[in-house]
Amino acid sequence: MREALSCLRCGACLNVCPVYRQIGGHAYGHTYPGPIGILLTAMLEGAPAVKDLAHASTLCGACAEACPVRIDIPRMLIELRREVDDTKIAPWAERVAFKLLARLLRHPGLYRLAARAGRVLQRPFATEGTVSRLPFFFDEWTRTRDLPAVAARTFQERWASEKDLRP
Repeated sequence: MREALSCLRCGACLNVCPVYRQIGGHAYGHTYPGPIGILLTAMLEGAPAVKDLAHASTLCGACAEACPVRIDIPRMLIELRREVDDTKIAPWAERVAFKLLARLLRHPGLYRLAARAGRVLQRPFATEGTVSRLPFFFDEWTRTRDLPAVAARTFQERWASEKDLRP
């Protein structure tokens, strides 16, 4: 992660990141905001300090494209995620949740089933398009932020209905 030390602190990665554009720079309480801030904080305070932030990126690559110094932030974030996962600093429930999510995303049929189940299971918690509080160990995620509710129809379902309406 030595490459991150070349950062000019210009904020370009923060401005183009789809995650940080929505939540703001200091939402997680560290000095350096944005995707590069995750890496700098990990170098200064160690990987345990950013165990929550290690997965707070879509890895879309917009930060690397916007960086005037051409720092490969997504590659380093992947390395940081691997370190967090290998050292098992993330809570047990979170590790299990991400493993289940990885399996779910590798199987389209399971994903479609989960989307349908999510729509039903969110009903007691969703109001006006957001989920503000979740039960059990998920309340850590919703204590300080709202999650978007699962869409009424997936993109695939919408696409299929649009194709049926075409002449």
